[in-house]
Amino acid sequence: MKQPSFFIAGAPKCGTTAMDSYLDQHPDIHMGPKELNYFCDDLFEAPYKPRTEENFLSWFAGRTEAVQGEGSVFYMCSRNAAANIRAFNPDAKILIQLRNPLQFLPSHHSQLVFEGYEDLENFADAYDAQEDRRAGRRIPEKCPMNTILDYQAMADFEPQIRRFLDTFPRQQLHFILFDDFKKDLPGEYRKVLEWLGVAPDFTPDFKVVNPNKQVRNRALMSFMRKTPDWVTTASQVIPASWRHGLKEKIKDANTKFTPRDPMPDSLRQRLRADMAEPVARLGALLGRDLGHWLA
Repeated sequence: MKQPSFFIAGAPKCGTTAMDSYLDQHPDIHMGPKELNYFCDDLFEAPYKPRTEENFLSWFAGRTEAVQGEGSVFYMCSRNAAANIRAFNPDAKILIQLRNPLQFLPSHHSQLVFEGYEDLENFADAYDAQEDRRAGRRIPEKCPMNTILDYQAMADFEPQIRRFLDTFPRQQLHFILFDDFKKDLPGEYRKVLEWLGVAPDFTPDFKVVNPNKQVRNRALMSFMRKTPDWVTTASQVIPASWRHGLKEKIKDANTKFTPRDPMPDSLRQRLRADMAEPVARLGALLGRDLGHWLA
């Protein structure tokens, strides 16, 4: 059995779901289910998270594609994931996708609200609550970990990237900025294929994946997040891949897509000030001028 040798490590809301979908269409690439979260053992216990390496590898059993990959966006903010991936496969290639914090932050907040992990639906209120959340206060009941509610830390990409650069040779990492992803998607896709060593001329269906969304029925989402023990026990007779697929279908049916409200100018100015130093550090690390992000 071919073991995973390629990982999309993050960041959330930076085009990773789209890239995962586009790569999975390539005849020489198989992407396992997204967000298995196997290597971030310091973070939450996600539904269907593999508990053992055997469980994790079962998602790739019988696959013959040259490249086996897996994407979990919280590998980036995990303190353990980089080292755990290296212990699993020191030759692993790591794809990291990044985005302007002024775009990333409201998008990340919307996703947390959708998942039921954030109960403050107004982004400004959630941003104001960061100090309390860091101290373990005002944590929503269904939020699996405080880390994802620390919006500033989540948007400070530089230290998260350094963990991977300190763990893997630079040539095993590939970075994509969301700006470039939107401007030249076919070109950025081709670069990834060349880096992975597969035929670069393949063109997938570049459909829009994972736009801004809202929950139709909050009670149904809550049930799926906190399934009663008897349901969990009874479902064990069903193969994990079937359970995962059924859950995704229910989730899709419970989703509606809607544009996000524009950010107030006062909040935008506050984010510019808060993110100026982190963006400067990130630009220096990547060798890219990112000043336009805060213009």
